[in-house]
Amino acid sequence: MLDVFLAFSNGYAYDRIWIYDIMDGLTRTFVTFAVSLCGLSLGLHLASYDLSHNHFVRQLGKLHISRPLRLFLVGASLVIYLLTIPMYLVLSPRFRPLATSALLYSFPGTLTRHLLGTQLNGRHPYYPIGTLLANALATAFLAIFHALQRLPPAGPGPITALSCVVLQGLIDGLCGCLSTVSTFAVEVRAMQGRGRDARRAWAYAIGSWATGQILMLAILGGTTWGAGAREAFWCVARL
Repeated sequence: MLDVFLAFSNGYAYDRIWIYDIMDGLTRTFVTFAVSLCGLSLGLHLASYDLSHNHFVRQLGKLHISRPLRLFLVGASLVIYLLTIPMYLVLSPRFRPLATSALLYSFPGTLTRHLLGTQLNGRHPYYPIGTLLANALATAFLAIFHALQRLPPAGPGPITALSCVVLQGLIDGLCGCLSTVSTFAVEVRAMQGRGRDARRAWAYAIGSWATGQILMLAILGGTTWGAGAREAFWCVARL
């Protein structure tokens, strides 16, 4: 969503006419949809092969994960996540905007998306509201954090180095794990069909895309054209 909006608005200030901005945004949209749906189709095609004759696959199908093992895996996952805190503090600060800061916020994003999907997706007979809301929230947060990172350095509230690293971690970790393209592609594929089913799939796909672009326009567009935010002011480049 961010790349598409920056393409439409020529956020990187390329020397080109407006029609190229539109072509750039539409191309990014089409390629993203096409690659996600093609990847899903390839996965479904590979999964259609019958591997029941393979001894290793048969043994995997007989595996049973007991309750104690599940509890152990949950506990181990929690410990691994908590280890990201000392990693953030001990490792070189150069790794923070690249990886360690994102690890701190990845779990809240993943958990939020899981809860939205499990609690809301079944409430509407046709459209997965949970996935739509998760992607909309991720897009709104991404627009806010992206804009804050690119405010003018000489403004009344310049972004400090620590704030910049935290914002980058929220962009990569929280927003990256809260949003989902793979689930979106599966849902669009599941709604495809003829007649009314096909129209619902198109409505869901276009509605999700339009919602994201409207949020980008309202949040990032406002700070860009009203508060002077620019891609050239990216605070990470000054660390």
